[in-house]
Amino acid sequence: SSDQSRGRFRTAFLPGLLMGAAAGNIASQAGWAGCSRRDRPQQAASASDPPAEVDKAAALPDVVVSPEVSKLEPGDIVVLGPAVPDWRGRSAVVTKSAPSHCTVVVLDASGRMGVGECWPGLSDMKLQSPTLRLGARVVIDGLRAAKTMRLNGFSGSIAPHPREGHPSFVRKPSSPDEAQLTICVVLDDSLAAGQKSVLLEPRFLVAYDDFLSRTSRGLEDAAAVLDDSLGQGEGCCRSGNRAAPAGA
Repeated sequence: SSDQSRGRFRTAFLPGLLMGAAAGNIASQAGWAGCSRRDRPQQAASASDPPAEVDKAAALPDVVVSPEVSKLEPGDIVVLGPAVPDWRGRSAVVTKSAPSHCTVVVLDASGRMGVGECWPGLSDMKLQSPTLRLGARVVIDGLRAAKTMRLNGFSGSIAPHPREGHPSFVRKPSSPDEAQLTICVVLDDSLAAGQKSVLLEPRFLVAYDDFLSRTSRGLEDAAAVLDDSLGQGEGCCRSGNRAAPAGA
């Protein structure tokens, strides 16, 4: 449709993909050789563009974890394996990728804040989601704040932040000890959106293809409900228009 070609989906009624993840490049002098805990946080970069919205309620998506990893890229969400004893089974976001290993920031239980930094080998991780890779197409969904909800339904591509790179991390003045993962999205229709790009938490970004399929299924379900409603209405009308019995 014309709305889609301009980069906005006006049927953005489905809940956003809860891909919440936040972290910071955090390291300490002590700890396991391949991993560091959040004992002495480093000063994280503060992006000039704050996250569009902050909410304490967030959860990791219920996605299928791939059994093998052949290539990982910055922005990938992974699950750490048994070779990373301190963080076995925890989710993390890839910040740097090398041929044999990656630098990752381990996420807390909410999937938004960083609790440590690791350098696991490729065999020590499983890919959970590639949605946040550079160049990936996404749709904004789930914003509720009055100043930002207008962006719901706009599509764009993930790009490196001009100063902070990808993925980028910010610290809010109200929570200086917490580094929050944010993703820069270059909007397809900057004219309609009123801005060229936006810095958002991952939980407000839905993979483009997933959004299309979910929207399609939602429309099909709505059409089925409408058809059932119309069918019941026609049945009632036919019942009410029956001829009266002879002699009545």
